[in-house]
Amino acid sequence: MVYVQMGVWDSTYWGKTFSSVPNAQVGFTDIVPVELNYIGSTRPLNYPIFNTWPVVPAIPEPNIIGLLAIGGLVLAWVRNFYR
Repeated sequence: MVYVQMGVWDSTYWGKTFSSVPNAQVGFTDIVPVELNYIGSTRPLNYPIFNTWPVVPAIPEPNIIGLLAIGGLVLAWVRNFYR
């Protein structure tokens, strides 16, 4: 018998290798036991059943003040461009 824990992350931001992911951006499940079967065994496979979902923290987005500042700069640029 072995014990496994699943770790997940958003590969669109951090890539497909675990070493490139910041620790704060990895979500883990609980640790569950898994019984291993050898080739030719007549026993059914025992798949792990996780009791908790891995939660991957969200990447922080700009706050409303930052979005308003960017919108104001774009508006000023558009007004200056069409004069």
